[in-house]
Amino acid sequence: MLNTYSRWRYAPELLVATPIIPKKKKVIVRECELAAQQLMMATKKRKVDDENRVFNPAWEMEFAFVEIHGKPTCLICQKTIAVPKRANLQRHHEQLHPDFKDAYPPDSGLRRNKLQTLRGGFQAQQSMFRSVVKSSDNITEASFKIAWNIAKAKKPAAEGEFLKNTFVDCAESLFSDFKNKDDIIRQISKLQLSDSTVTRRVEVISDDLFTQLVKDIESAEYFSLALDESTDRADTAQLIVWVRFLKGDKFAEEMLALLPLTGQTRGEDIHSALMTFFHGPEININLKKLVSVTTDGAPSMVGKEKGLIALLRNDSQMPNFFSYHCILHQEQLCSKLRGGELKVTMDSVTRTVNFILAHALKHRQFRSLVEEFQSAYTDLAMHAEVRWLSRGKVLDRFMELLPAVRIFLEEKGRHDLLAALEDDSFIHNVAFLTDITRHLNSLNVKLQGKQKILPIMMNDVAVFESKLSLFEHQIEAGNFTHFPVLSQMSQPGSFSPTPFCAYLTELKREFSSRFTDIKSLKPVLAFTENPFACDVQETSAVVTPEPFGVERAVFEEQLVELQHNNILKQRHKEESINTFWISYVPKNTYPALIQCAQKILTCFGSTYVCESAFSVMGIIKSKQRSCLTDRHLADCLRAATTEQQPDLKTLVKRISEST
Repeated sequence: MLNTYSRWRYAPELLVATPIIPKKKKVIVRECELAAQQLMMATKKRKVDDENRVFNPAWEMEFAFVEIHGKPTCLICQKTIAVPKRANLQRHHEQLHPDFKDAYPPDSGLRRNKLQTLRGGFQAQQSMFRSVVKSSDNITEASFKIAWNIAKAKKPAAEGEFLKNTFVDCAESLFSDFKNKDDIIRQISKLQLSDSTVTRRVEVISDDLFTQLVKDIESAEYFSLALDESTDRADTAQLIVWVRFLKGDKFAEEMLALLPLTGQTRGEDIHSALMTFFHGPEININLKKLVSVTTDGAPSMVGKEKGLIALLRNDSQMPNFFSYHCILHQEQLCSKLRGGELKVTMDSVTRTVNFILAHALKHRQFRSLVEEFQSAYTDLAMHAEVRWLSRGKVLDRFMELLPAVRIFLEEKGRHDLLAALEDDSFIHNVAFLTDITRHLNSLNVKLQGKQKILPIMMNDVAVFESKLSLFEHQIEAGNFTHFPVLSQMSQPGSFSPTPFCAYLTELKREFSSRFTDIKSLKPVLAFTENPFACDVQETSAVVTPEPFGVERAVFEEQLVELQHNNILKQRHKEESINTFWISYVPKNTYPALIQCAQKILTCFGSTYVCESAFSVMGIIKSKQRSCLTDRHLADCLRAATTEQQPDLKTLVKRISEST
């Protein structure tokens, strides 16, 4: 029965593979038919790609076909054939263009000329198409560049249409003598710069920058983090995370993330948001490379049990890392007035300034009065405790405008405030505060800025501590060399310097008691700053434990060898600390030394980058743009703060291929 079935001859081997079982004939036949069909499909299916068919150039003369992008293309109708097979081309030519053979005989000059004309027309058409595509890509790239500049300038996306209209208006005048003026204006008019388009462009750019950043961190040996938290215009708590790492021959500082915190901002909330980010699908950063974490002194950050740092240290995924309180914040805490006669004096100055500036009419009247004195300043400054340099500006202007302030208070009948300004002791206190605040502000300015390295910042703090000792001894001796305002406002022996000496002593004590977390690294900081002047044993005792992770004997041997290398000693005198360690110290010769130095140089000295970014965030998410989403705020902030450059050509190509 099986042999009489017509399709069984295609699969005789199934007689062996399939046992004969007692079933009805129809069921057996049906099963054999299905098996035969499957076997036929498996054995007879052809893979055209495996046949290595090649286009024959002779087919152009024979069938008017040329090869375009690997496909046979008819010059007459411009249709393509999937498989470069002679029979396929012949069938197409004879069925769709039967008159071509009679009009242009094969191998004739007439056919040759006709094919040349068709080929030229086809190439011209292809060239025009490529020109259109190129023009479209150029327009897209231009819109990306404009969106990039808008975001860098912290401007709203709606500026795109404004710029486009401005370009068109200016083009009428700028290119009035150009023959292709209309073409230029037409191209400008094609720019895609609507609000939504610019928003999408900034989002794509931000994604590209973030992808670049993650790749750079992955390739770096170490990285450090700086974190801070603030509230935006819409009362959303935002956790900002900055990262510092070695990229090539320079250290990079970039915003890694801006993470909105919904609900509370406790240490566990910050820890959860941070770990969720690092475990995200697009993140492939090895947390074992983490060297340090710098934060402010908020309990949510540095709390002993439930602060972020404590939670990170208890996290098994985290390595042993440095953590310390921002140097800038500690410097501000040191300089804070906590009580006593000088605190009362500062409060009185603040009340006087607020009386003058709090009401618009009084403020205008005071400014009119100041104009008569022709002073260096034309107005007072309002005191804000949260602003680092605020107190110094308030005191400077107050002392400069003191005569005008006295007259104004007398005119307004504020004898309670005026009485203090008539007291010599009060004026001496203000003068001293003005001078010492100038010194503190000078230190503060030195500590501010990007790319500040930990050894230099702590050296600046140590220098200031030495200055405080000098100031204290000189004031006790009646020497006001470093206090010019106090010297100008007083006569020798006219007041007791005891309160000022007491304040300087307290200030020294504050500086000495703070920075303990960083001062524990003093030997290795000194080594990083100048390895030729440090003590070998003292330094090796600090760098051996984690997170430095080097063998003490190896470190000591390499340090001794380095200290006797006169060529590198000369280089150290000529180059910056970063350049010396990155470019001149041979890694193969001194690997342990470089490992320690690079870890220290990777550390953030302060959270200045976070504070600066929050200032930018306030500009971006202003009162007029308070409805910005968290995602778009992060995109705009990344573009406004980054030192990276987006790969715009790749982004344009990606968009072109997807359309």
